[in-house]
Amino acid sequence: MATKQLQVNDYLSSEGIFVKQWPGFQFRSDQLDIAETVVSAIADNQSIAMEAPTGLGKTLAYLLPALLSDKKIIISVGNRTLQDHLWLGEFHKLKMVLDDVRDLKILKGCENYVCRSRLVEQFEIGNSTIAEHWNVLLQWLAVTESGEVESVPLNQQTKHVLSETATVTSAQCLGQQCTEFHRCYFQRARVQALEAKLLLINHSLLLSDNRLFEKGMLALLPAADVVIVDEAHQLPDMLCRSNTEMIDGHQFNGWLNRMKRVFAHGAASYTYGRELLKRLHAVWSSIRSQLADQEHHSGVIIVAPASFKPLLSLFQEFAVQLQHIHLAVQDINADLQKLREWQRLLEQAITSQRAIHCDLNSENIRLISPTLSKPFARLQQQGVTWVFLSATLVVDGDIRYFKRALSLPELEFKTYQAAMDYERNALLWLPQDLPEPDDELFYRAWTVLLLKVWERLDGGLLALFSSHQALQQVAKELPETLPRTVLVFHPGDDRQEILQRFRQERDALLLATGSFWEGVDIPGAALSCVAIDKLPFAAPNDLLAQVWKSMAAENQDHWFNDYMLPQAVTRLRQGIGRLLRNPQDKGLVILGDVRVKKRPYGHRVLSSLPKMPVISEFHQLEEILVQKGISRYPMSPELE
Repeated sequence: MATKQLQVNDYLSSEGIFVKQWPGFQFRSDQLDIAETVVSAIADNQSIAMEAPTGLGKTLAYLLPALLSDKKIIISVGNRTLQDHLWLGEFHKLKMVLDDVRDLKILKGCENYVCRSRLVEQFEIGNSTIAEHWNVLLQWLAVTESGEVESVPLNQQTKHVLSETATVTSAQCLGQQCTEFHRCYFQRARVQALEAKLLLINHSLLLSDNRLFEKGMLALLPAADVVIVDEAHQLPDMLCRSNTEMIDGHQFNGWLNRMKRVFAHGAASYTYGRELLKRLHAVWSSIRSQLADQEHHSGVIIVAPASFKPLLSLFQEFAVQLQHIHLAVQDINADLQKLREWQRLLEQAITSQRAIHCDLNSENIRLISPTLSKPFARLQQQGVTWVFLSATLVVDGDIRYFKRALSLPELEFKTYQAAMDYERNALLWLPQDLPEPDDELFYRAWTVLLLKVWERLDGGLLALFSSHQALQQVAKELPETLPRTVLVFHPGDDRQEILQRFRQERDALLLATGSFWEGVDIPGAALSCVAIDKLPFAAPNDLLAQVWKSMAAENQDHWFNDYMLPQAVTRLRQGIGRLLRNPQDKGLVILGDVRVKKRPYGHRVLSSLPKMPVISEFHQLEEILVQKGISRYPMSPELE
């Protein structure tokens, strides 16, 4: 262990190799401490979580020990963009400085690879885009080794269609039951990844590993000695959403189409089975129609499991018919097993009285049955060492929420002081004269406030919203003509393109939601204010909230205080973290939710935020904008 610590110190110390050979490298004591903590965790097989705020250089601090170690290590980051950033950034910089560095292999999620079975299915049902380019696709299939969508020799728009229609998610993948499993590009990539001593994946792969293993694919995680997880604050939400059983509408419709072909050809004589198939189609269409007619705010409707007894009854009868056809006519085992999987979902939900969550956010409905899975605790028992890192793990002074959500109550924890001086360089404004967020007048008042601040602000303003609906409401309230650029992010827009334009404008107003709450890095005057409409609570009938209720009941916790509030605080901290990205940055945070001053939970929210001056009056704001040098006016204009 001492040798490993000495190696890290040799590179990261104030007189180390990086200071001498890496242009622009600056010694940071906390970075060295994080690296030595990672080394100790690897050597001692001791799992640990660390809160390392922006500016400490945590990526280098965990990547260097991983490269120097001889153990089998998996690094997991938030998404594919961060995979590319780590690969092209810190890893290649280290390769230029280190004399002998082991290779870092990358494995992407299965949705990045063309699924042969899905591709043929889409061609057979008449997908116009795939039919138009079928010859090109066949030629590509004959020569491609990776099977990645990005390697298809077609334009980006066509690749986007392929990504949507000719790939599968881990939940949709049939694994060994798929007729194309022996030629599966994703399985081939997993086999190669299993041989890697150092592997880079993303959180979606991390959380789907066990599900894919159960489908006959090789498991990655149990073979690893250590798993290092960056952006670990994302795990509680993702664990809830990924560890659920579901009947996916798109997959179900594809299954129905395959069954129609079976009964149109080899099983044409099975008249009762054909009749059951018609009834299945009718019942599914009826369910979708009835759910679509109901009013829903978040897109998730909770339905008593008994309501699905007619569907379950048809599943049971149809399974008997398919079993006969499978034995006597043709091999339809994959489709039979999928039907039995759906059958078990409904049987277990009805038996345990576990509510079914109907997600209407997509074109096809999903029937979801939440399950309480504990992959991190299970793998730790099997000998896997976990190293979790994030800038936002603490809520109200501790990480009980993170430990609770991952079922790791004994997890060691270490925190580091913020590298950014919020107390000197930032200001939090809590305007007290706004209506509460659920008041119909709130967003009109919020729009007026944003424009008032933006007019006086020297720099860009990023307005983060808790929902796209709220964003659109403010966008409609804006005047048609404004003296500076307004950027509005819509679903499907190119995120990087809109961020690049925001940087270039330097004084624009950007209305955004979703992924803009984290991963946005805009240092300097281009971002001088982050304005957040309200506390980013999940809607009470959102899937997350429903799973939390199940977890709270099992663990005798309080679903709001122990789950819902900490998740909202974590997301709020991420949003505020967009403001100061380097030590010279200065700026303003506005939180428009007056509940932080009126509700009992408000003190937990405020105590979790970076320490900075707090004001409540607009005249105070004007003076401080001038003092901090982020006002457009040397002297503030008179208030109207």
